[in-house]
Amino acid sequence: MLLKPKLKGRHVVPYGGRYELNLPDKGMVGMGTTFPMLSNNIRNYRKANAIPIGLGFEDELEREVCAKYPNECDETDARIPDRNRRCTFDDVILGTKVMVRLKLSGNKLVSQDEANRRAKICATCPNNISPVLPCGGVCGELATVITSIVGGNGTPFDPKLNSCAICCCFLSASVWVPLEVQTPDLPELYKLQFRTAKEMIGCWKEC
Repeated sequence: MLLKPKLKGRHVVPYGGRYELNLPDKGMVGMGTTFPMLSNNIRNYRKANAIPIGLGFEDELEREVCAKYPNECDETDARIPDRNRRCTFDDVILGTKVMVRLKLSGNKLVSQDEANRRAKICATCPNNISPVLPCGGVCGELATVITSIVGGNGTPFDPKLNSCAICCCFLSASVWVPLEVQTPDLPELYKLQFRTAKEMIGCWKEC
């Protein structure tokens, strides 16, 4: 669910060729190949049925359109990371190397049960996104970084783990690293996004 959605383009024809709403209880019945056409048709519907249009009509309509057609919309709430972006190879390496450096200072890994619990949450999280890796998989440098963190450890969910849309760390490594290692130096925006992820999804990375 998008918290503060905005259409990517109001004059763009959506996938499927049109927008269509059938919400008589909200005074929104109509269709259109673009948002302006849909807006005009629903305005006409409201006029024909003596339903006030109101000053916030377009914003209200946009929210309903995005609820039904989320792929046509972007999230504009800062509490939600951009899940349409793809972390680059450099992003993933940089974020994961930070954990390596801190871990080498003497921190131990979390237990197998805790790593499994975290990995299970990440496996179905909408913030679990595919990084852009030049090799099309886990490249040698990234594999070396992951191994330096987790050694020979793993979880049953590793095949489903990619990168976190918030911090770009590689998840199969980060699920093993204690929170006190990962979170103190995160930017405030990341901390806000992790708090929101905990409220909405049950994210384990508490800041």
